[in-house]
Amino acid sequence: MALAAAAVLAGSGCGGEDEPKGKPLEAARGTVRAADFGKHVVRVRGLSPTDVAGAAVLAAYPGDDIQPNGLILTRMDRWRETLVSAQFAAPPVSAAILPRRLDYLPTATADLVDRLRLRGFPRASGLQAVVVGQAGDDVFAGLQEKDLELTQLKARSPERLTLEMVPFRGGWAKAYSDQIVVVPSNSRDHALPGAAWSAYSGDTLAFVGRDDVPAATRELLVQRKKLRLESPQVYVAAPASAISDAVVQELGRYGRVTRIPGQSPAEVAVALARFHDAKTGFGWGMRRGGSWTFVNPRDWGNAVGAFDLAGAGPQAALLLTRRDGTLPPSVRAYLRSARSTRGGHGFVLGDERSIPQATLTEIDRLLVPGRPRRGPGASGAVAARGLPDQ
Repeated sequence: MALAAAAVLAGSGCGGEDEPKGKPLEAARGTVRAADFGKHVVRVRGLSPTDVAGAAVLAAYPGDDIQPNGLILTRMDRWRETLVSAQFAAPPVSAAILPRRLDYLPTATADLVDRLRLRGFPRASGLQAVVVGQAGDDVFAGLQEKDLELTQLKARSPERLTLEMVPFRGGWAKAYSDQIVVVPSNSRDHALPGAAWSAYSGDTLAFVGRDDVPAATRELLVQRKKLRLESPQVYVAAPASAISDAVVQELGRYGRVTRIPGQSPAEVAVALARFHDAKTGFGWGMRRGGSWTFVNPRDWGNAVGAFDLAGAGPQAALLLTRRDGTLPPSVRAYLRSARSTRGGHGFVLGDERSIPQATLTEIDRLLVPGRPRRGPGASGAVAARGLPDQ
């Protein structure tokens, strides 16, 4: 659990976003608590998404010989831009995904940039940082003061931004992914698990509406067939309430389509954690043991830290709590069924206001090594009857 210890130490070092500019990460080191540790779970503490993401990056890249190649800086108030940026966390691009404000770099992000020794993205002529979306002059000035080679990626819509990102991710990785994970543009919580998979795999994340496929997404699907010389494999990570059957049928014009089961966002996250397509390699396939991050969708920005931990370090799948921070029945049943003799590792992202201490304790208990325990909804696909996930 050395990585878990690193996560807590990193989390303790992130000053709150409202603290004076320039306050070092060590300022809050005294806030580490014994309760942040369990035998199989650790809290990645932070007062804001920037703190949590900084803690996760320091945990995933703990030393001079283990560093991210570069930075992807995304706006905290643009969730779609943030989710499509997650793909850059995956090797060999290996970027640290960090939240920012429109007009400035939060303290935790700025201090983290000082700590990192960025090698530069592969095959990118020394490029070290990408600013995603609109940004004020102070954002660029703050990065240029640190002598970083940087560029900006922006577009008039998230769907178009996804398309614009293709040559960057594909060129730096020297490969274009065979799979495309499709998520709803109108349901952020349903989209989070697919973004975490993208952060691990490098697979392209694409948006569709409930009842339509945007032109930019259609263009991306056609482009992928040309790049790979075969139709892409498309995985829809959302229920029919968020992406209709008619849209799935339309997507079938561009490649083979598989819908990941589940109704609530938590159920979709469980199903994706369990799912594995042996033919394509898509899906975590965590049916016995594994590593998981836990995020409250009410505090969705903490998922940026989950993207960093999916791309590096423990390479953990994302699971979601209820909005009150407790475990949904489907998550509880899944962890029981995934119990193995090796146990598992959990990373709770955020402070007690986001995910209470009682939930951390319950997760720790569920990850104890042992034989799988069966119960209602143990398949992980649906919640127990009468016990809704949300």
